[in-house]
Amino acid sequence: MRVLLFLAPTNTLDVQQHIDAAEPMIQGFLSRYIDESYEIVSQEETKVDKHAAMLINFAKPKQESYILGQVVIAAMSGVVVIFLGTGSRTEWDAFLPTFNAMLKSFHLISAFTPTPPES
Repeated sequence: MRVLLFLAPTNTLDVQQHIDAAEPMIQGFLSRYIDESYEIVSQEETKVDKHAAMLINFAKPKQESYILGQVVIAAMSGVVVIFLGTGSRTEWDAFLPTFNAMLKSFHLISAFTPTPPES
């Protein structure tokens, strides 16, 4: 069973710059914990503390069962926010209500202020 939270500043409030900076961070983080043998089971839009988010459920076979998990990527200006949980089918099924409750009660507050360009 594993639950991780990834936070990283993108140092910009510009939407396109944020997306450009966030993409390699998201890929780098997820590739450390989710290998290519996982398959996406479902994905949907959701919210984390009123911020738009993408929720992706994934799984991979393991012996006679599966390893299941969920990644939630929240859209927050200036910061990359990723929640990741994985576990065996039994562990994940038991923990999923707690994971969902954590997401519902989580409060995202950004203290990020962009650094003005140097003259």
